[in-house]
Amino acid sequence: MEENTLDTAQPDESVEPIEAAVVADTADTGHEETSAVAELIEQLSEPEPDMPTSTDAATEAPAQLDDDILKTLTSERAKERVKGFIAENRRLTEDMSALRQMVESSSATPEDLAWCLEYIRIARSGSEQDKRLAMEKLRDQYEWLAREVGEPTQSYSPLDAHPDLKAQIEDMRLAPELALEVARARRLRQVHEQERQSVVAQRNAHAQLQEQVASAVHSAEQYFATRQGEMDFKPKMARIAAHFADSANMQAFVSTYTAEQWLPALKLMYDSMGSLTAEKPRAQPIRSRPPAQGSPSTQGMDTRDMLSAHLDAMGI
Repeated sequence: MEENTLDTAQPDESVEPIEAAVVADTADTGHEETSAVAELIEQLSEPEPDMPTSTDAATEAPAQLDDDILKTLTSERAKERVKGFIAENRRLTEDMSALRQMVESSSATPEDLAWCLEYIRIARSGSEQDKRLAMEKLRDQYEWLAREVGEPTQSYSPLDAHPDLKAQIEDMRLAPELALEVARARRLRQVHEQERQSVVAQRNAHAQLQEQVASAVHSAEQYFATRQGEMDFKPKMARIAAHFADSANMQAFVSTYTAEQWLPALKLMYDSMGSLTAEKPRAQPIRSRPPAQGSPSTQGMDTRDMLSAHLDAMGI
């Protein structure tokens, strides 16, 4: 009588050997190019040498305000009480800042935080019903994590999505342990393929956006080149430049109009000014380097920064 055990069974040839091992990453996301936003900001405007930075101002403002409040008090008792309030306020501010940083670093959504707080409440409740509800919540999380890592549970098996592997186990042609490894490898390969497709889709979308922006800017250049002979061309363009120098205006513009609508919107801005007399050119900030020549690099920029870079290259 022949022995037919799983220990001597060999994997079926239909199961690729590579699937039984950990699959290497198939997505080569590449290195993201450094954003040119910092360079653009430096070209457009540089602060005065003695001008304090916004960070310094934000740090010094509360302390200065506290000192100003204390100077208005004449009673030593009142000063001590206010100093206590100030110290407590600073402590609470630091605690809130630390909490905010912790939440941001965890990538938790408001729903995630609500779930955690609700679980803590019912887990520490004196009610047996609440504790059982907390157990159900943990079971749900365990099931979700098991599916994420391909670990079988009482209600889930990674082999459910692979009937070919289950059939080979039933025919004693594949060991269950090896079948699980194959299923995990297949799932890992699928995840990597989905990530690769997502990266490719994002790159294609960004490349398409760059083309739309470049086309819109080229159309604007051609149009305004036909109006350079007008006497009030320079003052009008100076006003447009001053308008877009405000980042809020730039953000509002790109949020309101698509790239195809930029030229009509710029035409409307230009024509709505009416006739302007020539204005004295405004002094430009000292630049650490000459303005960029040719088409600027917009790799890694969002729509607002793309438009800003092109306008800067146009001298607007």
